Amino acid sequence: MNKIYSILMLLALVVGFASCDNEVDYPKMPAGKYYVALGVTVNDVTTYYIVNTNDLMNGTITARGQGLEQTGYRDFVQNGNVIYSVGGLGTVNCNGLHIDTEGNISPQGNFLFTNKLDGFCPVGDSIMVAMELPKTQQAGGHLTFYRVDNNNINFLEKPITTTPVSPIDAGIRDSIDWWPTITGMCYSGGKVYVAYYPMHPLTCNTPDEDTARVAVYDYPSMRFNTLMKSDRIGAAGSFNAFNALTTDERGDIYVMSNTAVANGFPHNGSRPVGFLRIKAGTTEFDPSYQYNFYEKSGGLRPAHIQYIGNGKALVEYSTIKTPVAADLWTDRALKCAVVNLYTGEFHDVPDVPVHNGGGARHFPALVEGNYVYISLAADDGNIYIYRIDTNSYTAQRGAKVETVFVGGIFSAH
Repeated sequence: MNKIYSILMLLALVVGFASCDNEVDYPKMPAGKYYVALGVTVNDVTTYYIVNTNDLMNGTITARGQGLEQTGYRDFVQNGNVIYSVGGLGTVNCNGLHIDTEGNISPQGNFLFTNKLDGFCPVGDSIMVAMELPKTQQAGGHLTFYRVDNNNINFLEKPITTTPVSPIDAGIRDSIDWWPTITGMCYSGGKVYVAYYPMHPLTCNTPDEDTARVAVYDYPSMRFNTLMKSDRIGAAGSFNAFNALTTDERGDIYVMSNTAVANGFPHNGSRPVGFLRIKAGTTEFDPSYQYNFYEKSGGLRPAHIQYIGNGKALVEYSTIKTPVAADLWTDRALKCAVVNLYTGEFHDVPDVPVHNGGGARHFPALVEGNYVYISLAADDGNIYIYRIDTNSYTAQRGAKVETVFVGGIFSAH
Protein backbone atom coordinates (compact mmCIF):
# COMPACT_ATOMS: atom_id res chain seq x y z
CA MET A 1 0.00 0.00 0.00
CA ASN A 2 1.23 3.52 -0.81
CA LYS A 3 2.94 4.85 2.33
CA ILE A 4 1.69 8.46 1.98
CA TYR A 5 -1.87 7.23 1.52
CA SER A 6 -1.54 4.93 4.56
CA ILE A 7 -0.36 7.81 6.75
CA LEU A 8 -3.23 10.06 5.65
CA MET A 9 -5.79 7.35 6.32
CA LEU A 10 -4.21 6.57 9.68
CA LEU A 11 -4.44 10.22 10.80
CA ALA A 12 -8.06 10.44 9.69
CA LEU A 13 -8.98 7.28 11.58
CA VAL A 14 -7.10 8.29 14.72
CA VAL A 15 -9.08 11.54 14.85
CA GLY A 16 -12.36 9.82 14.10
CA PHE A 17 -12.02 6.90 16.49
CA ALA A 18 -10.48 8.97 19.28
CA SER A 19 -13.83 10.75 19.62
CA CYS A 20 -15.51 7.42 20.44
CA ASP A 21 -15.82 6.06 23.94
CA ASN A 22 -12.75 3.87 24.56
CA GLU A 23 -14.86 1.58 26.76
CA VAL A 24 -17.56 1.02 24.14
CA ASP A 25 -19.04 -2.48 24.17
CA TYR A 26 -19.71 -3.27 20.52
CA PRO A 27 -23.24 -4.62 20.27
CA LYS A 28 -24.34 -7.63 18.28
CA MET A 29 -24.80 -6.52 14.71
CA PRO A 30 -28.22 -6.62 13.10
CA ALA A 31 -28.78 -9.03 10.24
CA GLY A 32 -27.23 -8.09 6.92
CA LYS A 33 -26.51 -9.32 3.43
CA TYR A 34 -22.81 -8.45 3.11
CA TYR A 35 -19.89 -8.53 5.54
CA VAL A 36 -16.74 -6.42 5.20
CA ALA A 37 -13.49 -6.88 7.15
CA LEU A 38 -12.03 -3.48 8.00
CA GLY A 39 -8.44 -2.97 9.14
CA VAL A 40 -8.36 -0.02 11.55
CA THR A 41 -4.89 1.14 12.65
CA VAL A 42 -4.48 3.45 15.64
CA ASN A 43 -1.13 4.10 17.36
CA ASP A 44 0.55 1.48 15.14
CA VAL A 45 -1.88 -1.23 16.30
CA THR A 46 -4.24 -2.71 13.73
CA THR A 47 -7.58 -4.12 14.82
CA TYR A 48 -9.99 -5.79 12.44
CA TYR A 49 -13.74 -5.35 12.57
CA ILE A 50 -16.25 -7.44 10.67
CA VAL A 51 -19.16 -5.15 9.88
CA ASN A 52 -22.28 -5.78 7.88
CA THR A 53 -24.37 -3.88 5.37
CA ASN A 54 -27.28 -4.51 3.07
CA ASP A 55 -25.84 -2.22 0.41
CA LEU A 56 -22.30 -2.15 -1.00
CA MET A 57 -23.08 0.60 -3.49
CA ASN A 58 -24.40 3.48 -1.37
CA GLY A 59 -23.57 5.31 1.85
CA THR A 60 -20.61 4.68 4.15
CA ILE A 61 -19.40 1.39 5.58
CA THR A 62 -17.87 1.93 9.02
CA ALA A 63 -16.98 0.17 12.27
CA ARG A 64 -18.20 3.07 14.39
CA GLY A 65 -20.48 1.66 17.07
CA GLN A 66 -20.63 -1.81 15.56
CA GLY A 67 -18.57 -4.76 14.41
CA LEU A 68 -17.10 -8.05 15.57
CA GLU A 69 -13.59 -7.21 16.78
CA GLN A 70 -10.66 -9.40 15.69
CA THR A 71 -7.33 -8.50 17.29
CA GLY A 72 -3.90 -9.19 15.81
CA TYR A 73 -2.95 -9.68 12.17
CA ARG A 74 -5.76 -11.43 10.26
CA ASP A 75 -6.60 -13.01 6.94
CA PHE A 76 -10.17 -13.95 6.10
CA VAL A 77 -11.49 -16.94 4.16
CA GLN A 78 -15.13 -17.94 3.72
CA ASN A 79 -16.46 -21.47 3.44
CA GLY A 80 -20.24 -21.81 3.26
CA ASN A 81 -21.83 -19.94 6.15
CA VAL A 82 -18.56 -19.46 8.09
CA ILE A 83 -15.95 -16.73 7.73
CA TYR A 84 -12.60 -17.90 9.08
CA SER A 85 -10.50 -15.22 10.78
CA VAL A 86 -6.96 -16.60 10.47
CA GLY A 87 -4.25 -15.17 12.70
CA GLY A 88 -0.70 -14.36 11.62
CA LEU A 89 2.45 -12.47 12.66
CA GLY A 90 2.37 -13.98 16.15
CA THR A 91 -1.41 -14.39 16.43
CA VAL A 92 -1.82 -18.18 16.58
CA ASN A 93 -5.56 -18.71 16.66
CA CYS A 94 -8.25 -19.04 14.02
CA ASN A 95 -11.76 -17.86 14.84
CA GLY A 96 -14.98 -18.95 13.17
CA LEU A 97 -17.63 -16.32 12.47
CA HIS A 98 -20.97 -17.97 11.76
CA ILE A 99 -23.71 -16.49 9.55
CA ASP A 100 -27.17 -17.83 10.38
CA THR A 101 -30.15 -18.19 8.05
CA GLU A 102 -31.36 -14.68 8.86
CA GLY A 103 -28.00 -13.06 8.11
CA ASN A 104 -26.86 -12.60 11.72
CA ILE A 105 -23.13 -13.11 12.27
CA SER A 106 -21.59 -14.19 15.56
CA PRO A 107 -18.45 -15.96 16.91
CA GLN A 108 -18.51 -19.74 16.71
CA GLY A 109 -15.48 -21.54 18.08
CA ASN A 110 -11.76 -21.30 17.39
CA PHE A 111 -8.64 -23.43 17.23
CA LEU A 112 -4.95 -22.88 17.91
CA PHE A 113 -1.92 -23.64 15.76
CA THR A 114 1.80 -23.52 16.47
CA ASN A 115 3.21 -20.60 14.50
CA LYS A 116 1.56 -19.73 11.18
CA LEU A 117 -0.94 -21.32 8.81
CA ASP A 118 0.93 -21.29 5.50
CA GLY A 119 -2.02 -22.75 3.55
CA PHE A 120 -5.78 -22.85 4.08
CA CYS A 121 -8.45 -24.17 1.70
CA PRO A 122 -11.99 -25.64 1.70
CA VAL A 123 -12.87 -29.27 0.97
CA GLY A 124 -16.51 -28.96 0.00
CA ASP A 125 -18.79 -26.89 2.24
CA SER A 126 -18.11 -28.64 5.53
CA ILE A 127 -14.34 -29.03 5.93
CA MET A 128 -11.35 -26.73 5.86
CA VAL A 129 -7.78 -28.01 5.51
CA ALA A 130 -4.81 -26.02 6.81
CA MET A 131 -1.08 -26.62 6.48
CA GLU A 132 1.75 -25.38 8.69
CA LEU A 133 5.38 -25.38 7.56
CA PRO A 134 8.26 -25.12 10.07
CA LYS A 135 9.73 -21.62 9.98
CA THR A 136 13.21 -22.85 9.08
CA GLN A 137 15.09 -26.04 8.37
CA GLN A 138 16.29 -26.07 11.97
CA ALA A 139 12.74 -25.77 13.34
CA GLY A 140 11.70 -29.22 12.15
CA GLY A 141 11.42 -31.58 9.22
CA HIS A 142 7.68 -32.31 9.12
CA LEU A 143 4.59 -30.49 7.93
CA THR A 144 1.48 -30.19 10.10
CA PHE A 145 -1.94 -30.64 8.49
CA TYR A 146 -5.20 -29.70 10.24
CA ARG A 147 -8.69 -30.78 9.20
CA VAL A 148 -11.34 -28.47 10.64
CA ASP A 149 -15.08 -29.13 10.94
CA ASN A 150 -16.97 -26.20 9.45
CA ASN A 151 -19.92 -26.87 11.79
CA ASN A 152 -18.11 -26.21 15.07
CA ILE A 153 -14.66 -24.83 14.06
CA ASN A 154 -12.86 -27.70 15.71
CA PHE A 155 -10.46 -30.41 14.60
CA LEU A 156 -11.95 -33.53 13.00
CA GLU A 157 -9.02 -35.48 14.45
CA LYS A 158 -5.58 -34.81 15.85
CA PRO A 159 -3.31 -32.79 13.54
CA ILE A 160 -1.30 -34.91 11.09
CA THR A 161 2.40 -34.39 11.83
CA THR A 162 4.01 -37.30 9.98
CA THR A 163 4.33 -35.79 6.48
CA PRO A 164 7.95 -34.75 5.83
CA VAL A 165 8.82 -31.35 4.41
CA SER A 166 10.97 -33.24 1.89
CA PRO A 167 10.84 -33.26 -1.10
CA ILE A 168 9.63 -29.65 -1.32
CA ASP A 169 12.97 -28.70 0.21
CA ALA A 170 14.82 -30.92 -2.29
CA GLY A 171 18.03 -29.32 -3.50
CA ILE A 172 17.99 -26.75 -0.70
CA ARG A 173 17.86 -28.80 2.51
CA ASP A 174 21.66 -28.87 2.82
CA SER A 175 21.72 -25.09 3.01
CA ILE A 176 20.18 -22.69 5.51
CA ASP A 177 19.92 -20.07 2.76
CA TRP A 178 16.67 -21.29 1.20
CA TRP A 179 13.34 -22.60 2.45
CA PRO A 180 9.96 -23.22 0.79
CA THR A 181 7.51 -20.31 0.67
CA ILE A 182 3.89 -21.40 0.24
CA THR A 183 1.96 -19.34 -2.32
CA GLY A 184 -1.30 -21.24 -2.75
CA MET A 185 -3.31 -24.29 -1.71
CA CYS A 186 -6.45 -25.95 -3.07
CA TYR A 187 -8.37 -29.22 -3.12
CA SER A 188 -9.42 -31.16 -6.23
CA GLY A 189 -10.32 -34.75 -6.99
CA GLY A 190 -9.19 -36.33 -3.72
CA LYS A 191 -5.90 -34.44 -3.56
CA VAL A 192 -4.54 -31.26 -1.96
CA TYR A 193 -2.27 -29.14 -4.18
CA VAL A 194 0.31 -26.81 -2.64
CA ALA A 195 2.22 -24.23 -4.71
CA TYR A 196 5.55 -22.90 -3.45
CA TYR A 197 8.97 -21.62 -4.43
CA PRO A 198 12.35 -21.53 -2.60
CA MET A 199 13.15 -18.24 -0.87
CA HIS A 200 15.71 -16.87 1.55
CA PRO A 201 13.81 -16.45 4.86
CA LEU A 202 15.46 -13.11 5.66
CA THR A 203 16.29 -11.41 2.35
CA CYS A 204 13.34 -12.89 0.39
CA ASN A 205 15.65 -13.58 -2.56
CA THR A 206 15.07 -16.78 -4.49
CA PRO A 207 17.55 -19.05 -6.29
CA ASP A 208 15.02 -20.01 -8.98
CA GLU A 209 12.14 -17.88 -10.20
CA ASP A 210 11.87 -19.66 -13.56
CA THR A 211 10.18 -22.87 -12.41
CA ALA A 212 6.59 -23.44 -11.27
CA ARG A 213 6.36 -25.95 -8.42
CA VAL A 214 3.25 -27.70 -7.08
CA ALA A 215 3.37 -30.48 -4.44
CA VAL A 216 0.47 -32.94 -4.36
CA TYR A 217 -0.81 -34.69 -1.22
CA ASP A 218 -3.43 -37.44 -0.98
CA TYR A 219 -6.55 -36.54 0.96
CA PRO A 220 -7.43 -37.21 3.76
CA SER A 221 -4.19 -39.03 4.71
CA MET A 222 -2.10 -36.00 3.63
CA ARG A 223 0.64 -38.34 2.48
CA PHE A 224 2.95 -36.94 -0.18
CA ASN A 225 1.95 -38.04 -3.69
CA THR A 226 4.18 -36.28 -6.22
CA LEU A 227 6.03 -33.08 -7.05
CA MET A 228 5.12 -31.22 -10.24
CA LYS A 229 7.52 -28.82 -11.97
CA SER A 230 7.36 -26.79 -15.18
CA ASP A 231 9.53 -24.13 -16.77
CA ARG A 232 6.82 -23.08 -19.26
CA ILE A 233 5.99 -20.31 -16.77
CA GLY A 234 7.92 -18.82 -13.88
CA ALA A 235 7.47 -19.37 -10.15
CA ALA A 236 3.89 -20.11 -9.08
CA GLY A 237 2.38 -17.21 -7.16
CA SER A 238 4.12 -14.58 -5.08
CA PHE A 239 5.08 -14.05 -1.46
CA ASN A 240 2.24 -13.43 1.03
CA ALA A 241 -0.45 -13.06 -1.67
CA PHE A 242 -1.78 -16.65 -1.70
CA ASN A 243 -2.54 -16.25 -5.41
CA ALA A 244 -0.91 -19.21 -7.15
CA LEU A 245 -3.85 -21.62 -7.50
CA THR A 246 -7.38 -21.05 -8.78
CA THR A 247 -10.00 -23.76 -9.30
CA ASP A 248 -13.01 -23.70 -11.62
CA GLU A 249 -16.36 -25.45 -11.20
CA ARG A 250 -15.03 -28.54 -12.97
CA GLY A 251 -12.21 -28.92 -10.44
CA ASP A 252 -9.52 -27.90 -12.94
CA ILE A 253 -6.70 -25.89 -11.37
CA TYR A 254 -5.09 -22.84 -12.97
CA VAL A 255 -1.56 -22.08 -11.81
CA MET A 256 -0.57 -18.40 -12.04
CA SER A 257 2.94 -17.04 -12.43
CA ASN A 258 3.54 -13.32 -11.88
CA THR A 259 7.30 -13.12 -11.40
CA ALA A 260 8.19 -9.43 -11.22
CA VAL A 261 10.07 -7.10 -8.91
CA ALA A 262 6.78 -5.39 -7.99
CA ASN A 263 5.50 -8.76 -6.73
CA GLY A 264 8.53 -9.31 -4.49
CA PHE A 265 10.98 -11.13 -6.75
CA PRO A 266 14.60 -10.00 -7.10
CA HIS A 267 14.23 -10.02 -10.91
CA ASN A 268 11.40 -9.80 -13.40
CA GLY A 269 11.95 -13.39 -14.50
CA SER A 270 12.75 -14.86 -17.90
CA ARG A 271 9.75 -17.20 -18.28
CA PRO A 272 6.28 -16.18 -19.50
CA VAL A 273 3.86 -14.89 -16.88
CA GLY A 274 0.35 -16.27 -17.03
CA PHE A 275 -1.39 -19.59 -16.42
CA LEU A 276 -0.92 -23.32 -16.79
CA ARG A 277 -3.67 -25.87 -16.12
CA ILE A 278 -3.88 -29.03 -14.03
CA LYS A 279 -6.95 -31.06 -14.95
CA ALA A 280 -9.07 -32.14 -11.98
CA GLY A 281 -7.45 -34.80 -9.85
CA THR A 282 -4.40 -35.26 -12.12
CA THR A 283 -0.75 -34.90 -11.19
CA GLU A 284 0.76 -33.25 -14.25
CA PHE A 285 0.51 -29.90 -16.00
CA ASP A 286 -1.77 -30.09 -19.03
CA PRO A 287 0.68 -30.02 -21.99
CA SER A 288 -2.01 -28.63 -24.31
CA TYR A 289 -2.75 -25.49 -22.26
CA GLN A 290 -1.00 -22.17 -21.63
CA TYR A 291 -2.38 -18.65 -21.19
CA ASN A 292 0.38 -16.11 -21.85
CA PHE A 293 -0.81 -13.07 -19.91
CA TYR A 294 2.20 -11.02 -20.96
CA GLU A 295 1.28 -11.34 -24.64
CA LYS A 296 -2.47 -10.90 -24.13
CA SER A 297 -2.02 -7.70 -22.08
CA GLY A 298 0.64 -6.09 -24.23
CA GLY A 299 3.59 -6.66 -21.92
CA LEU A 300 2.05 -6.48 -18.43
CA ARG A 301 2.04 -8.83 -15.44
CA PRO A 302 -0.79 -10.14 -13.22
CA ALA A 303 -0.83 -9.49 -9.48
CA HIS A 304 -4.06 -10.92 -8.01
CA ILE A 305 -6.90 -13.11 -9.28
CA GLN A 306 -10.53 -13.91 -8.43
CA TYR A 307 -12.31 -16.68 -10.31
CA ILE A 308 -15.85 -15.77 -11.41
CA GLY A 309 -17.29 -18.76 -13.28
CA ASN A 310 -17.56 -20.33 -16.73
CA GLY A 311 -13.85 -19.77 -17.28
CA LYS A 312 -13.91 -16.05 -16.45
CA ALA A 313 -11.60 -14.51 -13.87
CA LEU A 314 -10.97 -10.97 -12.66
CA VAL A 315 -7.27 -10.16 -12.66
CA GLU A 316 -5.62 -7.17 -11.02
CA TYR A 317 -2.50 -6.46 -13.03
CA SER A 318 0.43 -4.06 -12.79
CA THR A 319 0.60 -1.23 -15.31
CA ILE A 320 4.37 -0.97 -14.80
CA LYS A 321 5.88 -2.64 -17.85
CA THR A 322 9.41 -2.98 -16.49
CA PRO A 323 9.46 -2.87 -12.68
CA VAL A 324 12.74 -1.65 -11.14
CA ALA A 325 14.22 -1.94 -7.66
CA ALA A 326 12.17 1.01 -6.40
CA ASP A 327 8.99 -0.95 -7.24
CA LEU A 328 9.89 -3.89 -4.97
CA TRP A 329 6.88 -4.98 -2.86
CA THR A 330 4.93 -1.86 -3.80
CA ASP A 331 1.84 -3.63 -5.25
CA ARG A 332 0.99 -0.30 -6.87
CA ALA A 333 -0.33 1.15 -10.15
CA LEU A 334 -2.81 -1.68 -10.69
CA LYS A 335 -5.68 -2.02 -13.16
CA CYS A 336 -8.31 -4.71 -13.71
CA ALA A 337 -9.11 -7.01 -16.60
CA VAL A 338 -11.56 -9.84 -17.16
CA VAL A 339 -9.81 -12.82 -18.70
CA ASN A 340 -11.36 -16.01 -20.04
CA LEU A 341 -9.15 -18.92 -19.06
CA TYR A 342 -11.02 -21.19 -21.49
CA THR A 343 -11.00 -19.07 -24.64
CA GLY A 344 -7.93 -16.89 -24.00
CA GLU A 345 -9.85 -13.60 -24.19
CA PHE A 346 -8.54 -10.48 -22.41
CA HIS A 347 -10.82 -7.50 -21.69
CA ASP A 348 -9.63 -4.43 -19.84
CA VAL A 349 -12.08 -2.70 -17.46
CA PRO A 350 -11.48 0.99 -18.23
CA ASP A 351 -13.83 2.29 -15.50
CA VAL A 352 -11.52 0.96 -12.78
CA PRO A 353 -8.89 3.66 -12.11
CA VAL A 354 -5.21 2.91 -11.61
CA HIS A 355 -4.89 2.09 -7.92
CA ASN A 356 -2.70 0.54 -5.24
CA GLY A 357 -3.14 -2.94 -3.80
CA GLY A 358 -5.51 -3.43 -0.91
CA GLY A 359 -2.95 -4.49 1.69
CA ALA A 360 -4.52 -7.89 2.48
CA ARG A 361 -3.00 -11.28 1.76
CA HIS A 362 -6.08 -12.69 0.08
CA PHE A 363 -7.47 -10.57 -2.76
CA PRO A 364 -10.54 -8.93 -1.11
CA ALA A 365 -13.10 -9.60 -3.84
CA LEU A 366 -16.68 -10.89 -3.75
CA VAL A 367 -18.36 -12.63 -6.68
CA GLU A 368 -22.13 -12.21 -7.03
CA GLY A 369 -23.38 -13.57 -10.32
CA ASN A 370 -21.64 -11.64 -13.09
CA TYR A 371 -20.60 -8.88 -10.67
CA VAL A 372 -17.35 -8.70 -8.71
CA TYR A 373 -17.01 -6.28 -5.79
CA ILE A 374 -13.53 -5.01 -4.91
CA SER A 375 -12.21 -2.12 -2.83
CA LEU A 376 -9.69 0.49 -3.88
CA ALA A 377 -8.36 3.90 -2.96
CA ALA A 378 -9.55 6.80 -5.10
CA ASP A 379 -7.75 10.03 -5.91
CA ASP A 380 -9.57 11.81 -3.05
CA GLY A 381 -7.74 9.60 -0.52
CA ASN A 382 -10.82 7.57 0.42
CA ILE A 383 -11.47 3.87 -0.09
CA TYR A 384 -14.54 2.84 -2.07
CA ILE A 385 -16.24 -0.34 -3.15
CA TYR A 386 -16.26 -0.84 -6.92
CA ARG A 387 -18.73 -3.16 -8.66
CA ILE A 388 -17.41 -4.67 -11.88
CA ASP A 389 -19.77 -6.07 -14.50
CA THR A 390 -17.86 -8.95 -16.04
CA ASN A 391 -20.23 -9.19 -19.02
CA SER A 392 -19.98 -5.56 -20.18
CA TYR A 393 -16.45 -4.96 -18.75
CA THR A 394 -17.68 -1.81 -17.00
CA ALA A 395 -17.46 -0.71 -13.37
CA GLN A 396 -19.31 1.58 -10.99
CA ARG A 397 -18.06 3.23 -7.81
CA GLY A 398 -20.12 2.37 -4.73
CA ALA A 399 -20.03 2.87 -0.99
CA LYS A 400 -17.28 4.72 0.84
CA VAL A 401 -15.39 2.58 3.40
CA GLU A 402 -13.89 4.06 6.57
CA THR A 403 -10.75 1.97 6.95
CA VAL A 404 -7.03 1.83 6.28
CA PHE A 405 -7.61 -1.27 4.13
CA VAL A 406 -10.26 -3.88 3.43
CA GLY A 407 -9.34 -7.42 4.47
CA GLY A 408 -12.26 -9.16 2.79
CA ILE A 409 -15.77 -8.79 1.35
CA PHE A 410 -18.26 -11.61 1.93
CA SER A 411 -21.95 -12.41 1.59
CA ALA A 412 -24.57 -14.54 3.34
CA HIS A 413 -25.11 -17.89 1.59
